[in-house]
Amino acid sequence: MTCRSCEVRVSRALRALPGVTAASASARAGTATLTLGPSRHDAALSDRQARQGGRDVEERAEVVLRDLGYELGSGGRRWLSRDRGVWRDVVVAVLAVLAVAAVVRATGLSAPTVAEGNGSLLVVALVGLAAGVSTCMALVGGLVLGVSARAADRGRQAVVSAALAFQAGRVLGFAVLGALVGWFGSVLGLPPAFWTAATIVAGLVMLLLGVSLSGTSPRLAGAGVALPSSLARFTERVPSTGPLGPAVLGAATFVLPCGFTQAVQVYAMSTGSPARAAAILATFALGTSPGLLAAAALPALVPAGARDRALRVVGVVVVAFGLVTLGGAATSAGLARAGSGDSAVALAPLVDGVQVVTTTVDGDGYSPRVAAVRAGVPIRWVLDSRTPFTCASQLRAASLGHPEVALRRAVTELAVAPLAPGTYRYACAMGMFSGRVVVRDAPSS
Repeated sequence: MTCRSCEVRVSRALRALPGVTAASASARAGTATLTLGPSRHDAALSDRQARQGGRDVEERAEVVLRDLGYELGSGGRRWLSRDRGVWRDVVVAVLAVLAVAAVVRATGLSAPTVAEGNGSLLVVALVGLAAGVSTCMALVGGLVLGVSARAADRGRQAVVSAALAFQAGRVLGFAVLGALVGWFGSVLGLPPAFWTAATIVAGLVMLLLGVSLSGTSPRLAGAGVALPSSLARFTERVPSTGPLGPAVLGAATFVLPCGFTQAVQVYAMSTGSPARAAAILATFALGTSPGLLAAAALPALVPAGARDRALRVVGVVVVAFGLVTLGGAATSAGLARAGSGDSAVALAPLVDGVQVVTTTVDGDGYSPRVAAVRAGVPIRWVLDSRTPFTCASQLRAASLGHPEVALRRAVTELAVAPLAPGTYRYACAMGMFSGRVVVRDAPSS
């Protein structure tokens, strides 16, 4: 079992068995617990008869669980699955992800950001799409179903209106609260080391979620955070006669403990820009909409085996995002070093006693990634930004005297004071792209 929906299906089916007075299931523990009770005229059952009755119930329970697409384990949860079908699906998904990344790189589309994870809005939307069919569905899907159920007595149109109001409120709420998060990031002015650590945490969360969804580790399958069943009852108090109630509830999902949401919130805060943070979180919420809108229909339309296979593919994609995020954190921390050809880079030209370094900023990052200048001579850094929707547009170059610079789709010129010999590094907000300035002793001539 992987989510709250699994628990509900299993416990409901087991409670319907003869002789079962109560049943509960735990995705985290991987267990189902039955309470058996004889009827009044069976009160005199012997211990032997009771044990036999328990075995009979267990046999019937196994049949019911197999009909639902589950099976009894051998006791305990293994770290690695022994199901060959799971590993086959995962291998196919890994090959597919690598093929897509290779095609994107070969075609030179601005979407190499999908493979390199540069934090563009396209990547944010894809992360939202993955979240909408996995953890966000587990957390928010119950609320969506609750809102729809409240409106069901007023007809199909009312159900559609309530679901759309919920999603509209979610997108708008994420935008407004996202702007607040971005403003908070700009006021707080946390050091780059904090954002590097936060990025590492976000990457590890994605790895955990991805492995959990892939089904390769039964012990980690229930590691995700699930919405408490009691919270779904809150929807019963939400007004169902208008769009306001569902919209407010959708906006409130901003604070639910979804690993994807928290990772994107950290990134949005790191931009230090209310407008950009609002766009990032609104795009993420919009990306989750297809999965959440299909939450009610998916179990009825898609067979259990196909759902499991789809979640394994999503798990592999999420692991890829997690690895890219951790790679960005390593770059930001200076752990990832570029090639050693700096000595061959020509010195920046001198114009009226000032060195001019020109850098192009686009979906591929910074070009050229290495610039060479003379020590003790002032620098004019010309940044030609071709697109604002890339992580590279959020420049962090504290070593060059510019801790945070938001690059628009235009040419930006920065003044850099004379530097001592050495290597000075800079990177984008998430560390996905980086560059360096090599400072050499001025020639004697």
